[in-house]
Amino acid sequence: AGAALNNCSTTLFVDCASTCGSNTCGDDGCGGTCGTCGTCGTCGASEACISGFCLAPPSCSGSMSPNSVPTGSNSTVTWSCSGADSCTYDCGDGSTAIACSGSETFAAPTDTACTIIGTNAAGSHSGSATVVTTCVSSCSGNCGDDGCGGSCGTCSGGETCSGNTCVCPQPSCSISYSGNTATWSSNGSSCSASCPIISFSGAVDCSGSVDVGGAACTVTATSQCGATKSCSGP
Repeated sequence: AGAALNNCSTTLFVDCASTCGSNTCGDDGCGGTCGTCGTCGTCGASEACISGFCLAPPSCSGSMSPNSVPTGSNSTVTWSCSGADSCTYDCGDGSTAIACSGSETFAAPTDTACTIIGTNAAGSHSGSATVVTTCVSSCSGNCGDDGCGGSCGTCSGGETCSGNTCVCPQPSCSISYSGNTATWSSNGSSCSASCPIISFSGAVDCSGSVDVGGAACTVTATSQCGATKSCSGP
């Protein structure tokens, strides 16, 4: 009888040596991941696996003190970025490299917001601080611009504002003679005349003329706010 030929095979299994070492994330070199706790080998949602370790972005914060000041007064911005390799801040005048913790005092001309940004290999994070400025009135009187876009007050009728103070200007008054006729003119709101020689005294129009027989007369003009001015002749 013929001899039977038997075929047999052997499978060799070779263990893969992990390349994790002390790494807590990333490829283990054997089709798996490094890591021993939680979701092994997987970093958190905001983290990144950097050189075998989970790294979170920096955490930045900032504050102003005081956070409300009169326009042009000093406020101090204080900031801190933990876990950052480099930091910048911008208070509206361009980005500037800074230490990742510190403070700076500046005069705030207007409402100012500062943004602090910290960066590391996992990404960046920003914090912010804001100072609100309050305009302080520059009023020294009862009228005119208050320096804050408003008014120090309004003068009453006939008055004018001079240096933040309401003043009552004198009216104009002039009188001239031609022969026996006296002619006067004024920008006052009311006028009176007195001509003793012709026994006249009383209210008159602020522009007019009258035959006074060559006698001397005095015209008194009164402004809306009560200032007076007299003119006479000849």
